Amino acid sequence: MRRLVSLMALMALGLAFISGLWAEDNWSRQINVSAARLRATISMQESYKVGEPIRFKVKANKDAYLYIFYLTKDKKLAKLLYPNKLDKNNRLKADKVRIVPDPEKSEFTADAEGEEKLVFVLSTKKLSTDTLLLLNQTDSRGYSYTEGENVDKLLKDLQVLHTEGKKKKKEIWVGEVVVKIEEE
Repeated sequence: MRRLVSLMALMALGLAFISGLWAEDNWSRQINVSAARLRATISMQESYKVGEPIRFKVKANKDAYLYIFYLTKDKKLAKLLYPNKLDKNNRLKADKVRIVPDPEKSEFTADAEGEEKLVFVLSTKKLSTDTLLLLNQTDSRGYSYTEGENVDKLLKDLQVLHTEGKKKKKEIWVGEVVVKIEEE
Protein backbone atom coordinates (compact mmCIF):
# COMPACT_ATOMS: atom_id res chain seq x y z
CA MET A 1 0.00 0.00 0.00
CA ARG A 2 2.86 2.40 0.86
CA ARG A 3 4.44 1.75 -2.54
CA LEU A 4 1.16 2.57 -4.27
CA VAL A 5 0.84 5.84 -2.32
CA SER A 6 4.50 6.70 -3.07
CA LEU A 7 4.03 5.89 -6.74
CA MET A 8 0.89 8.04 -6.91
CA ALA A 9 2.70 10.93 -5.18
CA LEU A 10 5.58 10.62 -7.65
CA MET A 11 3.16 10.61 -10.57
CA ALA A 12 1.42 13.71 -9.19
CA LEU A 13 4.77 15.51 -8.90
CA GLY A 14 5.62 14.52 -12.47
CA LEU A 15 2.26 15.77 -13.74
CA ALA A 16 2.70 19.02 -11.82
CA PHE A 17 6.12 19.52 -13.43
CA ILE A 18 4.80 18.77 -16.92
CA SER A 19 1.77 21.01 -16.37
CA GLY A 20 4.05 23.85 -15.31
CA LEU A 21 6.35 23.28 -18.26
CA TRP A 22 3.46 23.23 -20.72
CA ALA A 23 1.25 25.85 -19.07
CA GLU A 24 -0.37 28.10 -21.65
CA ASP A 25 0.93 31.29 -20.04
CA ASN A 26 4.49 30.05 -20.73
CA TRP A 27 3.66 29.43 -24.39
CA SER A 28 1.57 32.48 -25.26
CA ARG A 29 2.90 33.08 -28.79
CA GLN A 30 1.75 30.65 -31.47
CA ILE A 31 2.60 30.19 -35.12
CA ASN A 32 0.25 28.06 -37.19
CA VAL A 33 1.95 26.20 -40.02
CA SER A 34 0.22 24.92 -43.13
CA ALA A 35 1.78 23.21 -46.15
CA ALA A 36 -0.44 21.02 -48.32
CA ARG A 37 -1.86 18.47 -45.82
CA LEU A 38 0.79 19.17 -43.16
CA ARG A 39 -0.45 21.31 -40.28
CA ALA A 40 1.46 22.24 -37.15
CA THR A 41 1.56 24.66 -34.27
CA ILE A 42 4.79 26.12 -32.91
CA SER A 43 4.35 27.71 -29.48
CA MET A 44 6.85 29.84 -27.61
CA GLN A 45 7.09 32.52 -24.96
CA GLU A 46 6.50 36.13 -25.97
CA SER A 47 10.09 36.86 -24.98
CA TYR A 48 13.06 35.27 -23.25
CA LYS A 49 15.63 36.65 -20.83
CA VAL A 50 19.35 36.73 -21.66
CA GLY A 51 20.77 33.33 -20.66
CA GLU A 52 17.33 31.70 -20.33
CA PRO A 53 16.85 28.45 -22.27
CA ILE A 54 14.86 29.05 -25.46
CA ARG A 55 12.38 26.26 -26.05
CA PHE A 56 9.51 25.64 -28.41
CA LYS A 57 6.47 23.42 -28.14
CA VAL A 58 5.69 21.80 -31.49
CA LYS A 59 2.78 19.64 -32.59
CA ALA A 60 2.16 18.42 -36.15
CA ASN A 61 -0.77 16.46 -37.57
CA LYS A 62 1.61 14.08 -39.42
CA ASP A 63 5.00 12.56 -38.76
CA ALA A 64 7.48 15.26 -39.79
CA TYR A 65 11.07 16.46 -39.44
CA LEU A 66 11.93 19.76 -37.77
CA TYR A 67 15.03 21.85 -38.42
CA ILE A 68 15.86 25.15 -36.71
CA PHE A 69 18.56 27.43 -38.13
CA TYR A 70 19.98 30.55 -36.48
CA LEU A 71 21.09 33.45 -38.69
CA THR A 72 23.22 36.38 -37.59
CA LYS A 73 21.73 39.77 -38.41
CA ASP A 74 24.29 40.36 -41.16
CA LYS A 75 23.57 36.85 -42.56
CA LYS A 76 27.26 35.98 -42.56
CA LEU A 77 26.79 32.96 -40.29
CA ALA A 78 24.13 30.25 -40.22
CA LYS A 79 24.00 27.63 -37.49
CA LEU A 80 21.84 24.49 -37.28
CA LEU A 81 20.46 24.63 -33.74
CA TYR A 82 18.20 21.61 -34.12
CA PRO A 83 18.89 18.78 -34.60
CA ASN A 84 22.33 18.91 -33.04
CA LYS A 85 25.07 16.67 -31.70
CA LEU A 86 23.31 16.15 -28.35
CA ASP A 87 19.70 16.13 -29.58
CA LYS A 88 19.78 14.24 -32.88
CA ASN A 89 16.20 12.98 -33.17
CA ASN A 90 14.32 15.69 -35.06
CA ARG A 91 11.42 13.45 -36.07
CA LEU A 92 8.08 14.58 -34.71
CA LYS A 93 5.37 12.00 -34.19
CA ALA A 94 1.90 12.84 -35.49
CA ASP A 95 -0.38 14.54 -32.95
CA LYS A 96 2.22 14.41 -30.16
CA VAL A 97 3.45 17.55 -28.43
CA ARG A 98 7.23 17.85 -28.38
CA ILE A 99 9.43 20.32 -26.47
CA VAL A 100 12.34 21.41 -28.65
CA PRO A 101 15.16 21.15 -27.82
CA ASP A 102 14.71 18.30 -25.37
CA PRO A 103 15.42 19.81 -21.90
CA GLU A 104 17.23 16.60 -20.92
CA LYS A 105 19.66 16.76 -23.87
CA SER A 106 20.50 20.29 -24.97
CA GLU A 107 19.53 23.94 -24.81
CA PHE A 108 20.13 27.12 -26.67
CA THR A 109 20.27 30.54 -25.10
CA ALA A 110 20.88 34.10 -26.23
CA ASP A 111 23.77 36.06 -24.78
CA ALA A 112 22.51 39.57 -25.57
CA GLU A 113 19.20 41.41 -25.66
CA GLY A 114 17.52 42.19 -28.97
CA GLU A 115 15.83 40.11 -31.62
CA GLU A 116 17.19 36.83 -32.95
CA LYS A 117 16.10 35.42 -36.30
CA LEU A 118 15.48 31.70 -36.60
CA VAL A 119 14.46 29.81 -39.71
CA PHE A 120 12.19 26.83 -39.10
CA VAL A 121 11.83 24.02 -41.62
CA LEU A 122 9.08 21.47 -41.11
CA SER A 123 8.77 18.67 -43.65
CA THR A 124 7.40 15.15 -43.98
CA LYS A 125 10.74 14.23 -45.60
CA LYS A 126 14.30 14.78 -44.34
CA LEU A 127 16.27 17.68 -45.83
CA SER A 128 18.63 16.67 -48.61
CA THR A 129 22.21 15.84 -47.74
CA ASP A 130 23.36 18.53 -50.21
CA THR A 131 21.62 21.23 -48.19
CA LEU A 132 22.98 19.98 -44.86
CA LEU A 133 26.52 19.55 -46.23
CA LEU A 134 26.69 23.34 -46.56
CA LEU A 135 27.00 23.33 -42.76
CA ASN A 136 30.63 22.30 -43.00
CA GLN A 137 32.02 23.39 -39.60
CA THR A 138 31.28 22.56 -35.96
CA ASP A 139 31.59 24.98 -33.05
CA SER A 140 32.79 24.18 -29.51
CA ARG A 141 29.20 23.41 -28.38
CA GLY A 142 28.67 20.88 -31.20
CA TYR A 143 26.48 22.99 -33.49
CA SER A 144 27.03 22.67 -37.24
CA TYR A 145 27.45 25.98 -39.00
CA THR A 146 28.65 27.73 -42.10
CA GLU A 147 29.93 31.18 -42.97
CA GLY A 148 30.24 33.49 -45.95
CA GLU A 149 28.96 32.42 -49.34
CA ASN A 150 27.69 29.07 -48.02
CA VAL A 151 25.15 31.01 -45.95
CA ASP A 152 23.79 32.51 -49.18
CA LYS A 153 23.66 29.03 -50.75
CA LEU A 154 21.88 27.61 -47.70
CA LEU A 155 19.30 30.41 -47.69
CA LYS A 156 18.78 29.97 -51.43
CA ASP A 157 18.26 26.20 -50.98
CA LEU A 158 15.72 26.84 -48.22
CA GLN A 159 13.93 29.44 -50.37
CA VAL A 160 13.78 26.97 -53.28
CA LEU A 161 12.34 24.30 -50.96
CA HIS A 162 9.72 26.77 -49.77
CA THR A 163 8.77 27.92 -53.29
CA GLU A 164 8.71 24.42 -54.78
CA GLY A 165 6.75 23.19 -51.81
CA LYS A 166 4.04 25.79 -52.45
CA LYS A 167 3.92 25.23 -56.21
CA LYS A 168 3.85 21.45 -56.04
CA LYS A 169 1.76 21.33 -52.87
CA LYS A 170 4.48 19.44 -51.04
CA GLU A 171 4.39 19.01 -47.32
CA ILE A 172 7.23 21.35 -46.46
CA TRP A 173 7.11 24.69 -44.65
CA VAL A 174 9.96 27.17 -44.31
CA GLY A 175 9.45 30.27 -42.18
CA GLU A 176 11.32 32.91 -40.24
CA VAL A 177 10.59 33.33 -36.57
CA VAL A 178 11.84 36.33 -34.63
CA VAL A 179 12.61 35.62 -30.97
CA LYS A 180 12.67 38.59 -28.58
CA ILE A 181 15.43 38.60 -25.97
CA GLU A 182 15.18 40.93 -22.96
CA GLU A 183 17.73 41.96 -20.37
CA GLU A 184 17.87 39.73 -17.26
